[in-house]
Amino acid sequence: MPKPCRSIAALFVATCLLATNVFAQDADSPPAMLHALIERALAVEPETRLEADYLLAAEEYKSVLADVEGIDYDALSLDDQVDLELLVAFVRTRIFEYEDLKLYRVS
Repeated sequence: MPKPCRSIAALFVATCLLATNVFAQDADSPPAMLHALIERALAVEPETRLEADYLLAAEEYKSVLADVEGIDYDALSLDDQVDLELLVAFVRTRIFEYEDLKLYRVS
């Protein structure tokens, strides 16, 4: 995915997050956990164009995806459920780009 598209995707996910009121939630509440995972996913970026850095980033995305399983989907508001679905799609896309498409080979 070209860098402008990644930036737009990240901005979209961040905007969805800001539309919710997770800041007033308990740190262990499902919305707060979702907020933390979104922030973690948005912070992942390969440091260099080396294959090892992309694969390390893919592993971090897999960790985020695994942690999504710990969120009680039914305890989320409808808006948060959409945010969770967007997060999962975003993370799966990144894993696919880094591991299968080998995005680090594209200039």
